Order: sequence, then structure tokens, then C-alpha cells
Amino acid sequence: MKQMMLLGNLFQAQREAANSKDTEGGLVAKSWELVKRTASGEAQAVQRGVLSFDLCGDGSLLFTNGSGIFLLSPDGAKQTLAQDAFISQVLAVPSI
Repeated sequence: MKQMMLLGNLFQAQREAANSKDTEGGLVAKSWELVKRTASGEAQAVQRGVLSFDLCGDGSLLFTNGSGIFLLSPDGAKQTLAQDAFISQVLAVPSI
């Protein structure tokens, strides 16, 4: 049931993105922001158009916009790791 709800939300996001010019090629709108809180409590946007994310052990951010998987390093460098359709989740797995 939980996965059906997730897929339903993903399909709804795709429909909204298809009707919006605000997606930058992803399945979700740029208004879907990943936000962090600074030490002072201020909200700061880290990345726009984020459907799913995970943090790596080195402080890097692994995320997807639904059609690509990206890695944002702590120094701000962004790298495209993969492109595909309907990427709903990402998971950073530590190397052994």
C-alpha cells in the first residue's frame, strides 16, 4: 500500500511537471527544494527539483530529480551519475 501511494505521488508529480515549464528536465518542479538549516537556524536551499536524496559519509549529497541521479560534493561540484526514466529513490551505500 505504501509503495502504491509513493507511485501515485510520483505519477501526480510527473503530470504536474509535464504541465509546467519549471522542471529543468526532471519529473518534479524546481519548486521542490531540498533545504538545510544553518547553525543559526536559517533555512537555506541546497538544491532545487529534488525528488529523493541521501547523504554520503563524506558529506556529499546524492539526489534525483526523477530522471537523473546526481552527486553534489561538499565543495559544490555537481556530477551527473546516471540518466533514466522514473527514478523514484536513491540510496548512498558506503564502500567497504
